[in-house]
Amino acid sequence: MKMRTQWLIPLAVLVSACGASTPDEQTEEASYKNLHALHHDLGQGASGEAVRELHTYLARFGYFPNEKLARDYPAWRPVVETPPTDAAVYDRYTEQAVRKLQLQYGLSVTGVVDEPTRAALRLPRCGTPDGIPDMDPSNKFSTEANIGYGIPHPLATYRFNGPWEAADRLRDAIYSWTIETDQEIIPANNPNLTVEYGPLDMSIYGATHFTVAGLTITMNSNVPWYTGSVPSFPPGSPEDITDFQTVVVHELGHALGLGHSGFLAVMKPVTLPREFNRNLAVDDKVGISIKRDSHVIIQGYAPEDIAVGNVEGSVWIINGPDHSMWKWDGGSGFVRDAANGDARAIAVGRDGIPWVGAPWGAYRRTSADPTQGTWQKLSGLCVSDIAASVQPDPRGPGLPYIPAVWLVTCDNNIYKYDNGLFWYQDIVFPRNKAARIALDTAGLPWVVSTDGVVYHRASTDPNSGYYADLPASLPYHADIGVGPCCYGWGVRRFPAGYPGGDVTPFQYQPGEPDVTGYWRWLTYPGQAVKISVGPKGDPWWFDAVGRIWHSRW
Repeated sequence: MKMRTQWLIPLAVLVSACGASTPDEQTEEASYKNLHALHHDLGQGASGEAVRELHTYLARFGYFPNEKLARDYPAWRPVVETPPTDAAVYDRYTEQAVRKLQLQYGLSVTGVVDEPTRAALRLPRCGTPDGIPDMDPSNKFSTEANIGYGIPHPLATYRFNGPWEAADRLRDAIYSWTIETDQEIIPANNPNLTVEYGPLDMSIYGATHFTVAGLTITMNSNVPWYTGSVPSFPPGSPEDITDFQTVVVHELGHALGLGHSGFLAVMKPVTLPREFNRNLAVDDKVGISIKRDSHVIIQGYAPEDIAVGNVEGSVWIINGPDHSMWKWDGGSGFVRDAANGDARAIAVGRDGIPWVGAPWGAYRRTSADPTQGTWQKLSGLCVSDIAASVQPDPRGPGLPYIPAVWLVTCDNNIYKYDNGLFWYQDIVFPRNKAARIALDTAGLPWVVSTDGVVYHRASTDPNSGYYADLPASLPYHADIGVGPCCYGWGVRRFPAGYPGGDVTPFQYQPGEPDVTGYWRWLTYPGQAVKISVGPKGDPWWFDAVGRIWHSRW
């Protein structure tokens, strides 16, 4: 199965789905049960009751126009705006909806209801529909702004109306989210959020919805819940037992403003039978940071470049006007490099040791401690940018990762260090076209070209492989930073006269060979100049007036 990713889509308004089943809901539940009996592919031209039931499912979860969803979810819009011409015929609109659903569920996008898609349709899922638009990001750079969607930020309150044995699992789920940001969620008698048990049909484990009193998470009282602290079901447990914490941590993500993810994360829309999925993935952490973090601003410096170790996490800057190197002290300041280095570009390796580039060469520091050590010259190339991380050992699987260092020369060419004596030119990227470079945690280069387009390399060998441009990448990018797995951040500048750039988060999941993968970009307005990304996907950047920004998490 080919897995693709999708950016976490925030929720604007959440809706009620609890209480006794309505006739429409009973019809939808019957369709869900009938899908269990579907054992053949459906594609364009297919017809009959199976197609009608598929359309009912797609409409129920947001893929086609639905009067009830439009009424209950004011911010929701159908994923496919035009419904099928005939409810019993699989047409091009059905195919569009199935493609979107496959993308959302992390499946191969075929437009055909094949076996992996049928398996996904049989799974119980979250009752919150897909198709709720992105949050207005205009307050991204404000440290004071309220989020405006979901429960209040930075302080929200909750009450649990359920069995006492589940209360600890709810607290653990809340902690999973609050530890990642400055969000607080505390108990209260008149809460912003109520978590309760209530009857839902068996196709839904839980639903997050809006009421006059605030947000409510309804956990399906018909489900046999497991509420133990150990992620292991007791012997003799029923086949349909479901982990309470796995579901409630997902619903809390909705209450915090996140939508469904197409990645293997807490916020994926379906829960597998007898699954434990209590811990946030990087996908969840990056999403909640974008939506709920406040940012720390460090002032008093004149940064020219910034680097965060995407393996180890230490932060260094080059500071003007003397181009000196400084290391973050973990608080509100930086410690100057006692060796008095002078450089124009900086990167941080897996051991926290910085690498720098200048017109007169590339250098590596002998110590990660800014008060100790010296600078060792490793190349006489004229360097305009440099990147460091780790990569798999080319001698075979199972060996420890090895250092990876690449650079861009002053004539806009790319070179890779062999961890010995030599630098080898990248023969794949067009000559004299590279401007900025970053490495992900697999040692793969991400390059901004001289015309501002972002490219991703498919191999760590400078003599082979290919570069793929981001399908959704817009021109005018000025810098790139990449963290763990698939998460990076770009700085997108506009044409002449624009002093800084928008901070643009993106994600990427490699597809099958020669498949670029799926990309989504979300842009946040700002005045960023250069950027780097840490080991948790957390960006550091500085703006046009020298302020250094970073996430609290």
